[in-house]
Amino acid sequence: EWTFSRFESYLEKIEAFYSNSQAPNRPERRIRAYETDYRYAALGALYASGTEIFGENGLRIDTPEAIGAVMFIDQLMSKGLMWTERPNENGPQPGWTWNSRNFASGETVFTDCAIWLIKSAANKAAERGQSVGIVPFPRPDHLSADDPAYRQTGTIRDTAGILKGVSKEKTELAVKSFRTFFSTYFKALAGTETVSGYKEKYLESEALNFGFDIFHEKTGPGILEAFRYISNTPLKDTSTILGLFKEWSLEILGKSIYGLDSSPKYDVAVKEKVSILEEQLDHLEAILKSDKINDNVKPKIEAVNSQPLAFPVGTNPADLDFSELFTASDNVDGPLDFSKVAITYDGVDFNKIGQYGSGLVMSVKDAAGNEGTAKVAVSIYDDKSTQPPTVVFKPELRSVKLEEDASAINWGKDFIASAADKDGLDVKHTINADLSELDTTTPGKYKVEITVTDFAGNEAKQTLEVTVK
Repeated sequence: EWTFSRFESYLEKIEAFYSNSQAPNRPERRIRAYETDYRYAALGALYASGTEIFGENGLRIDTPEAIGAVMFIDQLMSKGLMWTERPNENGPQPGWTWNSRNFASGETVFTDCAIWLIKSAANKAAERGQSVGIVPFPRPDHLSADDPAYRQTGTIRDTAGILKGVSKEKTELAVKSFRTFFSTYFKALAGTETVSGYKEKYLESEALNFGFDIFHEKTGPGILEAFRYISNTPLKDTSTILGLFKEWSLEILGKSIYGLDSSPKYDVAVKEKVSILEEQLDHLEAILKSDKINDNVKPKIEAVNSQPLAFPVGTNPADLDFSELFTASDNVDGPLDFSKVAITYDGVDFNKIGQYGSGLVMSVKDAAGNEGTAKVAVSIYDDKSTQPPTVVFKPELRSVKLEEDASAINWGKDFIASAADKDGLDVKHTINADLSELDTTTPGKYKVEITVTDFAGNEAKQTLEVTVK
């Protein structure tokens, strides 16, 4: 019975029930029936209607099914049953995941939640004495529940692409390795070689991990069944990877819903603008069919080590050999001749002690003309100084957890407020902790000696008292 009209009728009841409500955290706001990101609601409606933006049959945004799906979303918006918060009311762009944030705050009953934010939303709901469930996107009234055209969609998390120019042999080896890894992975975890087998074995724990209330006395079994159905729905939407989703969802869908730039409704707007996406696809197809390798990746300039760049005051930059400190490389050309790197020092005064953020700028081009740049912070210090640096501990020190890996503790972040030489230059990067007396396997208080060395080689030692509990 979960159809477009049934859902709309349900939203009307919810909207009426909460018409004079106040949101839990922001009483100036009311609780809505369905606040969401209209783009993903429309995508859900497309799949539920048996179509998509782009699929095996090409571009599908102007089919009768797609138009019907969008008109349903438009109808909900026009009736005030669905709402999307936008940072700029003159533009179609929704606030990114704002609907998920507002859902977590109890400001809407339904939403299309970002998958990585569901658990935190469920935790916040639990703090209010509420719980979170999941339902499939409803289907058009003319489709039956078991119609194969009725499908669910979600957000594609990870994708793998094969760069043009990679050999067929290497590609086949990569794909086989990928399959072998995952078949081994699922066999080890669940005794199955399939994702669906793994999901079924760990169905309850996965649903609980999202925070869904599957043990609710009345709705728990239904929530679990909905989770099983949705998580096992195949997804083949490639519109985001192909660069089609943004153009479709904002320029065509969004502007038609809000009437921006004098846009007509979707059924007319999509006919007028479908050529934009068709041109994108033609351009992409031409690139893929050509023999030309299109290198549009900038080369990289990277430091040989992670130590900050520091020079004695009075250093002549013309005497410095930066090829010993940095390397230049390109994804296609490989290592680049460092003599081709252009270096400017305009942001650094080598005759004045101080720290110059992004003061050194380096740039280099690859064979395709792509230019990569690196902006580097530089410290100019007094190499004649004999005065030790100063170390200031934080006023409140955190305790060390029992069995915590002492070697992984960030002493500079967790325990040291500042470490500087006589001129105030930050030397936190030199912090060294003597852990010989620290035993994280036994609760108690321990001495940890901290050593800091400034750029001129002067040392300062201070002792911390650390509590293990």
